[in-house]
Amino acid sequence: MDTGKKRGTKSDEPLQKQKKLKTKRKDSTEDVVSDSYEESIDLKDVYDCENEDVSDSENGDSIEKQKLEKKGARGGGSIERGEVAKKDRGVSGGDSIKMKVEKKDRGVSGGDSIKMKVEKKDKSGGGVDGPRLLFFDFETTGLIRKREPCPHIIQIGAVRGKKEFKIYVRPKRRISSEASKVNGITYEDGVMRSGGKKVECVGIKKALKQFYHFISANGNGSEIVGHYITNFDCQVLYHAVYRNKMIEEFSSVIKGCIDTHMVFRKVYPKLDGYSLDKLLNYFFGEPRSGLHDALSDAQLTKKVFRIVELAHQTRESLFSWKLVFCPCSLQPQSR
Repeated sequence: MDTGKKRGTKSDEPLQKQKKLKTKRKDSTEDVVSDSYEESIDLKDVYDCENEDVSDSENGDSIEKQKLEKKGARGGGSIERGEVAKKDRGVSGGDSIKMKVEKKDRGVSGGDSIKMKVEKKDKSGGGVDGPRLLFFDFETTGLIRKREPCPHIIQIGAVRGKKEFKIYVRPKRRISSEASKVNGITYEDGVMRSGGKKVECVGIKKALKQFYHFISANGNGSEIVGHYITNFDCQVLYHAVYRNKMIEEFSSVIKGCIDTHMVFRKVYPKLDGYSLDKLLNYFFGEPRSGLHDALSDAQLTKKVFRIVELAHQTRESLFSWKLVFCPCSLQPQSR
């Protein structure tokens, strides 16, 4: 009798272990597969996670599928860790995205699976290449000097997204020799030349109207970005707009200004200098060469702006184009 009981006990032990193992597997599977949910995460948390085997394809537009095998999960089912589609990833890689996890194929066999899909949130035209930011630059007849008339615009260059704007402007003042050495633009006997080549030019009123239409083309206006615009370009723009009675039009489409010169001084306070030439040389090893050109300088400003785009000092530096102080003889009448 005692021998039989002992045999019976030994034979029951594997069955008990199997039951416990099944229960444990069931619990672990149900823990992994939960109800569908949505939450916001940072792209950096997805792409920079060291303990996950995520690899970009050669063009950087997609992330390979990942699978984690969960052995013995109710009939040997597997959990598909995720299909992650990376769409329009920004330069910084710091854009926020939305993760959506859906519970799928929960069948009799218990082979549950989940699918993770990552989509970038709509940022309403934000970013360097979006329609909200417009990069611009002017070439002028000279520099701003105290108690002297404000210099006149002789070239406007701007870029927003992939669209570009460039126009030469006929000045009513003589172009200084110092300015011509920098930008290569001359105007003599009614003929304008740039780099020695004759170019078409228009009056300032027509040029400003075309510039206004370029700023307002996206329907919502723009924040204008330039280098050293606080102490120069915005002052020159205000005077030109004021003289041509277009304050109301430009005020309706310019939503604010960002001076990359000021932003870099805040973000990188220990650099040797903050001219566009020095920033290009320091960050890209590409000093600017040749004559200054308004469109080319706007494009270079866009290039350096990518470095500080997401810095909090950038948004904090936004200012109104009408509130800049100008020492020229023609002072702004509305502040």
